[in-house]
Amino acid sequence: MKQLAKTLIGIMLIVVFSALSLSASAQSFLYDFNVLEEDSWELWGDNSVWQVRDGFLRSEIQPIDFNAAFFQFKGIPGNYEKFEIFANNRLIQRQEKKPGHESFTITVNNLGSKRMNIGIAIGQRFPEISKTYLFSYVFNTYGIEAKTYKWSHASPWWKKEPRHPDVLNEILELASMEIRFNKGHFQWFVNGEKRADFEDPDFSSIEIIGFLIQSNGVHVGSGWVDSFKISGPGLSVSPQVKLTTTWGELKRY
Repeated sequence: MKQLAKTLIGIMLIVVFSALSLSASAQSFLYDFNVLEEDSWELWGDNSVWQVRDGFLRSEIQPIDFNAAFFQFKGIPGNYEKFEIFANNRLIQRQEKKPGHESFTITVNNLGSKRMNIGIAIGQRFPEISKTYLFSYVFNTYGIEAKTYKWSHASPWWKKEPRHPDVLNEILELASMEIRFNKGHFQWFVNGEKRADFEDPDFSSIEIIGFLIQSNGVHVGSGWVDSFKISGPGLSVSPQVKLTTTWGELKRY
């Protein structure tokens, strides 16, 4: 029994040190939501709850004036530029701008919602237009839309022409959704079928990625997702995130 324990410890140490040595060159990251790694995610907005339960990331939002909340993925390391957002001479939000990412693929499995919308937002700030607004393409369970956000809520304001096609899904609970991005070129797949292919030359890179939920203004809404994966050339995850993933895989055995 002691020998078996030593063997398992030895295997674990090998895997851990391998994770440390490969973290700089890793090109994919899978989050299967057995646990919620708080250092990898940051919540924008109030009146929403995000938690991991039964192997799913689950969210809930209150019906307050078509409220919106953004759960930003921050597991990709890099040099950050801090900036602050003020309203009425009061600090509303401190944020950190991460370097743009030029090429990646995002895959989520078992994505769905009730009485709200849930999707992946891929956004960029355009300082020449506004330093406080973030323009995003949102790939929802039901279709694609363009949104402008200022800290916690959506706004109809924008000075940029959306380039996405009008595409709708008949199924609101998706087995899989995949978004491929390469220097302004978007491809969107739903349940393995390509649903959209479009270009936006203003999006040479992406600044921000995350889950976006929007209430219907009437009922408490809930959403869920089974897993989140991001991959791409030169895409590296932080050592802490890599170790968390490795330990999660090790526990399966």
